[in-house]
Amino acid sequence: MLAAGKGSLGRFTFRELHADGTAPQPPEGCTGPSFGVLKGAGVFRFQDGSLLIVTVKDGSGCINLVERFSALIVNYQITGGTGRFANASGELTMTATQTPVLRNATNAPALLPIAGQFEGTVVRPEPENDDR
Repeated sequence: MLAAGKGSLGRFTFRELHADGTAPQPPEGCTGPSFGVLKGAGVFRFQDGSLLIVTVKDGSGCINLVERFSALIVNYQITGGTGRFANASGELTMTATQTPVLRNATNAPALLPIAGQFEGTVVRPEPENDDR
């Protein structure tokens, strides 16, 4: 997945790879096929060059066959970063929708633009003061 946006921490790009599988239970209100987001990791890159690194805790998606989109919720654990996010921690949740715009030769979705938002808490430790 590749996304871009702007939030309270500034403009960013987000790249993520994850593995899907059977959902432990369908998301609330899901009436179509569902899937689980099992493992993965991602990185936010901000305009100042700082990186914020996350790992997938869990997640799920629901495919709406009538409207032809999937609703996706993924929970992330912040595992650190660089620059202003060095030693960062916290949790984020992405709520998004994906709509296939291109299919491959077997008619499986091959290009799925994503639109949504991230919410959560980023904890950044105070820089150490070297003045003694």
